[in-house]
Amino acid sequence: MLVRVPGGGVEWEVPAAALRLAMGQEREALRVLVNSDGVPGRRGCDRCTELEADWRAACAATGERTTTTGLALSRFRNHWRLDHAPQ
Repeated sequence: MLVRVPGGGVEWEVPAAALRLAMGQEREALRVLVNSDGVPGRRGCDRCTELEADWRAACAATGERTTTTGLALSRFRNHWRLDHAPQ
């Protein structure tokens, strides 16, 4: 499986068995990093705010590891990747 750091960069191969989902503190640290590095379009993006709110609402309503929260997080990440990630 090919992986890379959040936001882009060089890809490298990792065995699928070595991967795991990020834990709560890791996700929060990444959220803080993404929202604090001053890259234009990330902070103040209404769509990011809306998608993040949808994801957090899904987590609060159904728990962190459900299909509903996974879909909400996927929409949030896809928006960020397509609209804000370095090319």
